[in-house]
Amino acid sequence: MSHWRLGNGAYMDQNWSIALSEFAQAEKLDPDLAQVNHSKGLTFWQMGRAAEAEAELLKAIQKDPKFSAAYNSLGKILMDLRREDEALAYLMRAAEDPLYDEAYKANTNLGVYFYRKGALDQAVAYFDTAVKMAPVQSCVAYFYRANTRLKQGKVSEALDDYDSATQKLCGGFVHAHYAKGIALQKAGRAHDAKIQFLEVKKLFPESKFARRAIERLKEIP
Repeated sequence: MSHWRLGNGAYMDQNWSIALSEFAQAEKLDPDLAQVNHSKGLTFWQMGRAAEAEAELLKAIQKDPKFSAAYNSLGKILMDLRREDEALAYLMRAAEDPLYDEAYKANTNLGVYFYRKGALDQAVAYFDTAVKMAPVQSCVAYFYRANTRLKQGKVSEALDDYDSATQKLCGGFVHAHYAKGIALQKAGRAHDAKIQFLEVKKLFPESKFARRAIERLKEIP
């Protein structure tokens, strides 16, 4: 397990090659440890090696069919690859596990799945579940629930969710900060929108959202 822990430390530091080296050592010592394949899969994904990431996550599931984090990770990767229909079963399996302590992640991903499908009420139901499970950590759930409510014309509720998606642990979520400015514009609150876009520019000056915020500011009198 020590090589696995060292690999995870290297992963957190974004030292992908060192992480893979440690995970390889860990796998040699314990070929049945599904967590190693899970970690390798996440590392390959960060390196842009999608096929290898998918293969490692499948290995993790084969070694431990009850490994819900691996089901969720595989489902999320398939979602990111726009293979949503393949992702669904993996995400459902993770979300339905009462022992999975991060099931809010799977519920968030299921919400995104139904959001993309245009099934907005189903999407909100999953986002609601995620937020209830982890009210502090559910930054993405708040963000997508805000987007969903904006589509439903519920601007005030959307703004409440954008607030939650930009506070505390979610403070670095640049996309949510920018989307909040757009929602304020749609609510007719031009002054508040201007302040929000200036905040995006100040907090995330090198991001694409800062450039977009500058363009939005030009539209506000």
